[in-house]
Parts: sequence; C-alpha cells; structure tokens
Amino acid sequence: MGTRSLLCGIAMVGMVTASSSAQQQKPSENGKVTLVGCIEMEKDYRARLNASRGGVLGTGLGEGHEFVLSSSKPAPGARGGKAVAGDYSLTGKLEPELVRQIGKQVEIVGTVKPFSAPRSAEADRDRLPELVVELWHPFSDFCPRSKAQK
Repeated sequence: MGTRSLLCGIAMVGMVTASSSAQQQKPSENGKVTLVGCIEMEKDYRARLNASRGGVLGTGLGEGHEFVLSSSKPAPGARGGKAVAGDYSLTGKLEPELVRQIGKQVEIVGTVKPFSAPRSAEADRDRLPELVVELWHPFSDFCPRSKAQK
C-alpha cells in the first residue's frame, strides 16, 4: 500500500469518526427525554411517602390505575433533552401497558409536560411533573431499593 493510499484511508477513518461523534452529540428531537426508573402504583408511591392523595383534585379518584416512575435518572447514553432525575407521574396511551412492570425498572422515552416547581418539600412530594410515555421497554427485573425504601 502506497503512502497516498494510507493517508486517504486515515482521512476516511477520521471523517467517519467525526461524523458519528457529531451524531451522538445532537440534542434529542422534540424535547424528548430518556429516563430509567422504577414503576410504582401511584397510591403505593403516595402511601410510602405519606403524601396527600392524588387523582382528580387530590380526591384519590383514579389513582388506582395511575403509575409513577420513581427514582429515575437519565438513561445511560441518552442524548439531549432536559431529563432530570426524580419522580414522574406517567401519562399517555402506553401507560396502561406498564401494569406488568410494577416493581421493575424500565427505560422510558417521552416528553415532560411543562411544570412549575413547588415551593416546599411537602408540596414537592404531593405534586409530580407528568411524563407522557411515547416508548418504553424493560430495563431490569427488579428495582434497587434506596435507603428511604428500606
């Protein structure tokens, strides 16, 4: 192989590497986030935290079939978006599919609805930002227990 061919080969490898690196750094489209967290029934989540009742206007209605993504964190290798670790109330057409994932970790791609942060720690546990589930898949067959859950 001649010097010219070798230099062309090295240049091609450099261009491919730069191209794939740029693709990996692109921000996510449409404000989507990718999070990994544990699926809990909303009523169980609220009971564990001694939080007020969820559901319609804090009455508890409807929380029996609502889910929370708890202890979430940005997924490994996730790009862009404004994913913030924490707990999210789940919503969207795919939410009912999560009933078989209670007590397990999942990776969820979705959009966080606009949310103004509460002013106190007590209000923080009572009101959660909503994550519209657009895609999900199993991540782990169990949820690691935090010190707070033990």
